[in-house]
Amino acid sequence: MIQPMADILIANDYEIKPVLEALFKSAHFYDAEVVGCMIKNPIDSIMGLLNQFDVQISDEDLVQQYDTWLGLAFATPLLQMDYFNPPSVAGWQAYYQAPLFYRKWINSVTLPIRMVIPPALIFDGLDIEGETIFIDTLGFVNTMSEPSDVNILIDDVTNFLFARPATIAQKIYLKLYLLQGLPDFEWNVEYTNFLDDPDNPDLLESIRNKTNLFLYGCLTLPESFLA
Repeated sequence: MIQPMADILIANDYEIKPVLEALFKSAHFYDAEVVGCMIKNPIDSIMGLLNQFDVQISDEDLVQQYDTWLGLAFATPLLQMDYFNPPSVAGWQAYYQAPLFYRKWINSVTLPIRMVIPPALIFDGLDIEGETIFIDTLGFVNTMSEPSDVNILIDDVTNFLFARPATIAQKIYLKLYLLQGLPDFEWNVEYTNFLDDPDNPDLLESIRNKTNLFLYGCLTLPESFLA
């Protein structure tokens, strides 16, 4: 595919836009071998979480909004990607240094930090420069096509979050997080009861605890780090 793209570049007087258009529309771009084959860089990982779960950043106070985004940017050096400050003109080693390339994003220093971010956003919220941001797991689950059906829910969530389809073993693993050993129908009963009485604090706490654990299970699987 390199030579045809080189031909497009030459034919268009070295304009890059036609080359990118050809690449993004090419079947190669969507080949199963290249889907979900790379580890997300730190910025993609953090911003991807915020975008996927529509995490709200305050827009009432522009100073606070600026501080929050700046705080998120300052978190990336801990993951060895200092935003706007590459180590050299060549950029970060993960983009060019063989043989590891993007695997450099995961190491003994960065993996524990990556594993801390999802539970912080899910369970307690992440305090950044005076603003607490969090993932509304129940609100997210409610956007799925059939949230009262545990198997459809797991399919929908994993298809949304993961670049590749979840395996049967992974779905069984995630169901344990959601149902905590209970039979499938218990989720339907509990979720339906919650919908009938959403202001009931006991039902709300129980259902939210389960969605929190379920999303925690999803976001700590290795597949959640792939793009």
